[in-house]
Amino acid sequence: MSEPTHIDLVEAYVHAYNAFDIAAMLALLDEQIVFENESNGEITASTHGKAAFEQLAVKGAALF
Repeated sequence: MSEPTHIDLVEAYVHAYNAFDIAAMLALLDEQIVFENESNGEITASTHGKAAFEQLAVKGAALF
């Protein structure tokens, strides 16, 4: 993947995240995604796999 492609991927993900577009976020992720949220030096959420990430994203979006 070339550098502009990396930048395009990150920008597309951030745009989807800010728009609460979970489907668009998922389309950019690998099936084996490992997600960890760190806050104040502690892991507060962790998922493995796209399905688990989707469940967390849906729960998170509902908080806003």
